[in-house]
Amino acid sequence: MRDALWTVAFVLLLSGSGIYAGVSCWWRRRQRRRGVLPRDVHPFFLRRSREWVREELETTAARLDAIKEAEGVARDAYSRLGPLYESPVPSSDLSVVRLAEVIVEAEHARTVTEER
Repeated sequence: MRDALWTVAFVLLLSGSGIYAGVSCWWRRRQRRRGVLPRDVHPFFLRRSREWVREELETTAARLDAIKEAEGVARDAYSRLGPLYESPVPSSDLSVVRLAEVIVEAEHARTVTEER
């Protein structure tokens, strides 16, 4: 029994640094998920991350504006033309409908690409 305890203590002593590294990695990841910044983060990196967040928000807002505009064009065409499969589209409105379809398809493709 005593030999088993010495063996367990020796194994714990040898793997102590690995256990410490695993626990500290888990703790830092948990703190990062909660929004707590580590003490060793330099303010330069915080400023850079804020810039990245601001750029992402601006890009997302521009994409949402394009999508809303395309939806407005499609809604306007729908109100004037009705469902496209029930009535033929007049040649004067083909470019408007196609533009709306292209914008919506492009935004959908970009969204799918970003999710991967």
